[in-house]
Amino acid sequence: KLQSSQTDTNIAATHTPAPLVSREALIKFDALVGILYATGFFLFPGRTLSLFFEYEFDPSVQAFLHMAVRMIAVNHFGYIGGLLAAPPEKAIKVATGFLTIGGAFVVYYGQAKLETAAAFWSCTILTTAMIVAHLLAL
Repeated sequence: KLQSSQTDTNIAATHTPAPLVSREALIKFDALVGILYATGFFLFPGRTLSLFFEYEFDPSVQAFLHMAVRMIAVNHFGYIGGLLAAPPEKAIKVATGFLTIGGAFVVYYGQAKLETAAAFWSCTILTTAMIVAHLLAL
């Protein structure tokens, strides 16, 4: 009877509750969203700027701004590659950090301080929903 009690204790100690959201599904969703944004940023940097921001950019800086938007796209592609290559338990932590720190700074700061177009709200709402889902998946 003592051995049965120890086995039950060991099982209870090693069993962790399942997260509220599937980590694997969330990682795949992250990758899909990232691919869509990164592809759009890379192929259409000018449209990206005009879609999200209400600024008239000086033509002399447009080439630089297009390069910056494409650099953001390359960053997203690297993030996606790492996300898909890592084990799910590590990938979800990295994705949560990336969204919380990067998303909160870039998206929320941009929404608060820059002259953004209505389309920028899609980023704000999506980032908020993804942060909540990631926190539930931890």
